[in-house]
Amino acid sequence: DIDDEEEMDNNAEDSELSSNERPKGIMQAFLYEVHQRIREEVKSTSRDQNNWLLRHLRGNDWWIHPHQMAKIAGKLHLEKHHQSYYKRIYVWLPDIRWEKSVPSLCCPA
Repeated sequence: DIDDEEEMDNNAEDSELSSNERPKGIMQAFLYEVHQRIREEVKSTSRDQNNWLLRHLRGNDWWIHPHQMAKIAGKLHLEKHHQSYYKRIYVWLPDIRWEKSVPSLCCPA
């Protein structure tokens, strides 16, 4: 089943994100650097910081699409590749998106 294959790929990517070393695959390295950049921007308390990735996410309904990834890769100091090497990413940051604490769906408040 295709969904099972994608789930396996996502699990492999999740374990690679927990490492302090950039993964070697194109999409994996992109995810790693996006994750690192988001962590840096979220930790930033100054609005004067160059939070370009959070601005991009807010302006694109929290999606990063393959046709946008080469430009973002350049900003992340990654080698740029054709959009066919990437898959879209939805970034889930409810406390940043709605600027308040959102209760977990699995555990009622």
